[in-house]
Amino acid sequence: MAYCFRHTDTVAVSRCHNCLKPLCSDCIVNIKDHKFCSADCGKKYFQFKEKKEKHLASSRFYRVRNLVFRSIYKIATLVIIAILIYIIYTRGWIGTIREIITGWMGAIYETITNLL
Repeated sequence: MAYCFRHTDTVAVSRCHNCLKPLCSDCIVNIKDHKFCSADCGKKYFQFKEKKEKHLASSRFYRVRNLVFRSIYKIATLVIIAILIYIIYTRGWIGTIREIITGWMGAIYETITNLL
């Protein structure tokens, strides 16, 4: 059985949510559904909680974002390599290079004629 940190002869009914000091019913300060020993202790708790949540949210976001982008980049690279290997295997080097160049030239020509 714990006794209130201010009223040493009174039995504590709760503890401070921040510093865990034992509190009697007269010493409890309720802030946002939490019990604190003082308004200052409550303020410190919520300031720390806000900083912690911001840090965790930003660090999780960036870690997940970087993981997703790296995965997409690796998959796209593997797909491009697989397509190039397939094209080279089925058509040979010379035919592949000729098709790529004529395809680019055709696309450039179409773009220019559409603009004019």
